Amino acid sequence: MRITSFLVMIMFVIIGCSKTADVPISYKKIPVVNCIFSQDSIWKVYVSISGSADNPKGEAVPNASVRIFKNNQLIETLLYKNDGYYLAQTNTKPEVNTDYSLEVNIPGYKTVTAKDKIPPAAQTAFLNVDTTLSTYSYSPFDDPAEVFVATISFNDNEPIDKYYMITPYYYEKDELKIYKVTKATIDSLLKYRYIAPNNNDSLILSQIFDSLFYGKRAFEAKLKSIYFPRSFSSQITTFTAVGTFNTYYPDLFKYHKIYSSDIYFKQLQDYYSSVFGEKKSDITLTNYPLRLFLGYYPGGVPVNFNNVLTRIDAEIYLEISTLSNNGYKYFTTYTQNIANRTNPFTELKNVFSNIQNGAGIFAGANNIRVKIR
Repeated sequence: MRITSFLVMIMFVIIGCSKTADVPISYKKIPVVNCIFSQDSIWKVYVSISGSADNPKGEAVPNASVRIFKNNQLIETLLYKNDGYYLAQTNTKPEVNTDYSLEVNIPGYKTVTAKDKIPPAAQTAFLNVDTTLSTYSYSPFDDPAEVFVATISFNDNEPIDKYYMITPYYYEKDELKIYKVTKATIDSLLKYRYIAPNNNDSLILSQIFDSLFYGKRAFEAKLKSIYFPRSFSSQITTFTAVGTFNTYYPDLFKYHKIYSSDIYFKQLQDYYSSVFGEKKSDITLTNYPLRLFLGYYPGGVPVNFNNVLTRIDAEIYLEISTLSNNGYKYFTTYTQNIANRTNPFTELKNVFSNIQNGAGIFAGANNIRVKIR
């Protein structure tokens, strides 16, 4: 009995003397280098240091040495641009089926290296684009789904493993228009303004009178200082568009929804921005009819502006990328990570990396982008 009482007293003493303490979590910071290179663009490499609990996005590195080698011969020393990006000094573009390697030196870290090549592309041709609304029993859109079908003739007879990623994009046609500030533009904006015009409105607008803007976003950005909301887009279009031009800005291509139930080209879980395909060396695809279902709505692509669904007139494109094995592993594991975040019954996977002494990806991609609508 005495022994039991003594043990109970010891437990109370231990519990009473204990206190909680914050244990700091340490992160090992490592270099992160990302570069997806293709035959239609110059060299561009992003360099950062991995994040921590205080800064999960990481830190851009402005003082790295970034070099590109072709067949083990130095061909480019990239210059720092901004926000962690290093760009080539020349217009030299990567070549298909050629060995390239990357070398990055960051003060205080081991030299980062990686290598890869751009694979040859498959031969494709568009057979048909059917924009008639189709009823599809299952899709990521609606049920019945409003879709249009793009059918591609796909050819790949090479006796090697090949990897593909097909991604649809849309580009707003208003971004291909030239806008000119006229008196009708100014009168319309002042008339429909929610907030009462102040004394500076007319002055600021008069300063851009007769100016030309290439794309609606450029014009709206100019008006930001006088608080004209996006709901005035219709007035801007009605009173300002004076012509068109054919300059496409890469950052204005936006993801469009796609779905495929093909045997070779499939969705990865619930991710509907790309279709992935893997062809083994013993498979031959000759005039293979690949049918892709894309989200389609009469009256234009649905876009959410300030929680209001708006339909915009847009061009639809398909980008068919032939990926290296490194690129395929990176994109598929990255996509699976995104899809798994909303599923409590799955665990996150490590995103593939071929970077030595760091993390990230250095991979080649052979891209073909074709307008289909």
